[in-house]
Amino acid sequence: MEGILFDNESKREELRRKKLVEEIVKDFEERREARRSIENGWVLNMNFVSGNQYCDVSPFGEVVEEEKKFYWQTRRVFNHIAPLVDARVAKLLKRKPNLKVRAFSDEDGDVKSAKLASGILRYVKDRIGLEEILTRGTVWSETCGTVFYKTLWNDKGGRQVGVDEQNAPVYEGEVELTVAPPFEIFPDRLDAESLDDIGSLIHAQAVSVGYVLEKFGVTLKAEELTSCTYSEPSSGKNFIGGGFSKTLLKDSVLLLERYTRPSAEFPNGRLEIVAGGQLLYEGDLPYLCDKRCERGFPFVKQDCIRLPGAFFASSI
Repeated sequence: MEGILFDNESKREELRRKKLVEEIVKDFEERREARRSIENGWVLNMNFVSGNQYCDVSPFGEVVEEEKKFYWQTRRVFNHIAPLVDARVAKLLKRKPNLKVRAFSDEDGDVKSAKLASGILRYVKDRIGLEEILTRGTVWSETCGTVFYKTLWNDKGGRQVGVDEQNAPVYEGEVELTVAPPFEIFPDRLDAESLDDIGSLIHAQAVSVGYVLEKFGVTLKAEELTSCTYSEPSSGKNFIGGGFSKTLLKDSVLLLERYTRPSAEFPNGRLEIVAGGQLLYEGDLPYLCDKRCERGFPFVKQDCIRLPGAFFASSI
């Protein structure tokens, strides 16, 4: 009898996980479709910056090259956009942020603690290469209008401090900061103006099959995914001046991370990770990174030109 009950509970749990995966994938597809026109604008901007000005979005939603109207026409490219973007990026990077901790009071203990914490932040800034990360992020924001920085904790970062019971190395851990292009971020509302105004966010990224096996211990089959990559100028039909087009990725799967803010049902929020039709992780939001040290999204949004009633900003 106990075996039958256990089997029924196992089936119910399997069915629940399957429905959850289907719901997350459907949610992602709806968000991607709602944002398709904005994404095409980003691809156009990337082509303009790279010097391919003879392109447009077709009725089918693909970025294509504009054909010559007459056979005798010559089309030379004078790229005035790239120098403008380079100049703005250079000016913005001159204003490098300083990481400091403000003392809670004028007492000697608080002042010393603030100085110590500020020194640790400067060390971490140099250790993770913050200036290079900000450079990459600023280029994205100036080109597409918006970029995101994702802050994580890397258990295998830092120096080795010992070994565990299985004789595997144990590290002290370290902060990890990565750049998330706007192509990877899908909010639940496109009319929200900041991260504080949305209830959930999906981070979709193409990762290798080996990454999923290493992080989650699950073996998945590779999917047919495409990525927007740059091609050099050529005499071919697609991009005469060179530009960005979709290319096929090999040995990759689509990893979906859905972050949901704390609610009455889930006081600590929710993080659900799906890939290859399987639920890889389900639990609370991992980081106390919101206001008043509450659980929130581990993302920071950087805009170029903010627009009223729009989550994604405009570029120069």
